[in-house]
Amino acid sequence: MNKMVWASGFVLACLLVLVAPARAGDKEGLRLSGLRNGTVHGPGSAPAGLSGFALVRAFTEACAGVPACASGGFDHIVAGAGLRNAGHATLRLRGAPVTATLVAAYLYVGLIEPPTAGIALSKPPLAGLTFDGVAVSAAQVAAGGFHCWEQAPGVPLPGEASLYRASVTHLIDPLINGEYLLAGVPSGTVDGSDPFRCQAPGCAQQLPFAQGASLVVVFTDPSVPEASAVYLHEAAGLVPLLTGTLVVQQTLLPEAPPQWRSLRFTSIGGDGQTRDPDPVFEPLAPTTTRLAFDSLSSLLRGPGSAIEPSEDWSGIDGGTVPQLWDSRTTLASRQELMPSGLPLAPIDHYTVTYQALADTSLDYDCVNPSVHVLSVYADP
Repeated sequence: MNKMVWASGFVLACLLVLVAPARAGDKEGLRLSGLRNGTVHGPGSAPAGLSGFALVRAFTEACAGVPACASGGFDHIVAGAGLRNAGHATLRLRGAPVTATLVAAYLYVGLIEPPTAGIALSKPPLAGLTFDGVAVSAAQVAAGGFHCWEQAPGVPLPGEASLYRASVTHLIDPLINGEYLLAGVPSGTVDGSDPFRCQAPGCAQQLPFAQGASLVVVFTDPSVPEASAVYLHEAAGLVPLLTGTLVVQQTLLPEAPPQWRSLRFTSIGGDGQTRDPDPVFEPLAPTTTRLAFDSLSSLLRGPGSAIEPSEDWSGIDGGTVPQLWDSRTTLASRQELMPSGLPLAPIDHYTVTYQALADTSLDYDCVNPSVHVLSVYADP
């Protein structure tokens, strides 16, 4: 980060301390500057260039290897919940037709935890994690150094954002829809207190911070067009979006069918949030999400979008106050995405652009895009 920009932010943070001193115990004992976490970032602090996501699975042949599957293409649904200050939650999965056949289910868990020590490339699986009362093994699949949490202005909290994945297909009810209890997620605090308004005197939490969890389920159903496909991508490394823009490019293997007519896109990740009731302390607004195929770009979600004007990354999965986790799904038709039309040709990649909507006077904060799921609906 530019030293002059940081210095200006630091001066601004100090001034805000004078005019709006932090309340005791606020923001997990970390709001020492009067700003969220004491963090002030200048414009242009987002990483430059493209950040790649790795293809985990592609579900592209209807009913191939799926027991009891009669017909239909692939589709997905997602349930998410914020875990901050709790480490447990109920994942309320909805949206699968009663005739759907389960194909696969993956549990993702996001943490901020002490960084990997020494030369180890990854941490061991999460210990004590249970899904509907059954122990599951969640392995670390991505990590990133920066997470926007600080002990004091300019003094980062010594931790890193991490993403874990577990296969839980065998634990999903045959009817798919239901409420699934997640417990045992590492969390420095487990009393369920508001992550933005810690009231206990001298409140200061310890790592790890449980960010949130999302359950991704893929199924087939006769109501889904036969040639429809689902692509599951996850971050090769957690790259924070600060003030500015983050571009993520993803490869589709095999290519998406050229005759696709609509899609459902889900973005999952941590540290999103919206405006707090106290704008002096929480001036951040969330992000917009833009989706592009073959250089034709459409604003998928956010203010100004004709598809979904609700902002993205508001951090309220499973709660009424910002919980710092998002699993946002948007359905869009081909015409909505590409009103000017696109020649019928196979699609081998797509690009997602996150644009920060931070308060223009206090440019700061970050989000960590972690998982993308894309259902492409296509007739044979």
